[in-house]
Amino acid sequence: MDDSVALALQAGVKQLSLFHHDPDHDDKRIAGLVKHARRLVAKQRAKLRVDAAREGMTIDLPLKSVSYRS
Repeated sequence: MDDSVALALQAGVKQLSLFHHDPDHDDKRIAGLVKHARRLVAKQRAKLRVDAAREGMTIDLPLKSVSYRS
């Protein structure tokens, strides 16, 4: 997870949803992981938002106009 947060910070990501959780982790453990990730972001004084993905969650991504040059 630390590497995921570091990569997101380097890439200028605005929102990071942590996923692929160990099925043996309960909600308390997941909340602790998110808290740890948020502390890593705070240490860098960054604005990256971190949450845990959950079953049934959807994320709508805005479409951007892309132009290609040959």
